[in-house]
Amino acid sequence: MKTTRLALALILMALIANVSYAQTSYTSSGSGSWSTSTNWTPNGVPGAQDTATIQPNHTIDVTGDQEIFTLILQDHATTPGTLDINEDASLTINHALEMERTLAERGKIVFSGNTGTDPGELIVGSNANIAMHGDVDVTGTRGGKISSSASGNVLTIAPNATVTAGSGPLELAADMVMDGKVEVNSGQTVTVSSFGPRPGSSGQWLISSTGTLKFNTTSAVDIIASSGYIEISANGTLDIDQSLTYAGGIRQTNGKIEVAVNKSFEVTGRFIE
Repeated sequence: MKTTRLALALILMALIANVSYAQTSYTSSGSGSWSTSTNWTPNGVPGAQDTATIQPNHTIDVTGDQEIFTLILQDHATTPGTLDINEDASLTINHALEMERTLAERGKIVFSGNTGTDPGELIVGSNANIAMHGDVDVTGTRGGKISSSASGNVLTIAPNATVTAGSGPLELAADMVMDGKVEVNSGQTVTVSSFGPRPGSSGQWLISSTGTLKFNTTSAVDIIASSGYIEISANGTLDIDQSLTYAGGIRQTNGKIEVAVNKSFEVTGRFIE
């Protein structure tokens, strides 16, 4: 009898554990706040073990700190599914980000905050390696941040993706493969901090007039891919606060390159006219 009771108890505990960690798939039912249950089907708020899909023509706003296992942003001919991370808010992705890319407009991420203390933040979680195949845009003056929780949790900016500091600053604090495009609009700043780009990253870094691209990583960076380039428009600035070796091309049109004291900037690639 004791053996039977013990077996039943173990089975019950296993069932409870499975319920606790069951994954629910949520689909947006309209635009609005992530934390409003009626904006999702089935009703509820997606959490750390769940999958959330944002449909075309829907924008889901993240306020506060949220977690998700897998996030899917659907593409569309004109208006894709969009994630908007507000100021003083963050979304941690624990497994995967899928930005569909069959139709003309891929899924999109924006940082729209204009007030608050901290910029909105997208975090590559401790068990995640995520790839961005759609566009990211900073549309609010408070800015945005994309970070990794640890080295080895990799953010890939794919060749068809564009990350733009449009109306506010952006910090890229991720262990990163940068094969896409980073655009720094006039008057804005993109800061590459923490781990920095991995060797072999072949993307394009485009600095508009009065824009600033700053490398302020925790250690020296060696970008050995020769197919990428940095373009510095008139009155734009490339600010090197940590030693950088760059094998790509440099196109400089009356822009500035500033290197901090006791740091170095070595170009082993080519200068493009």
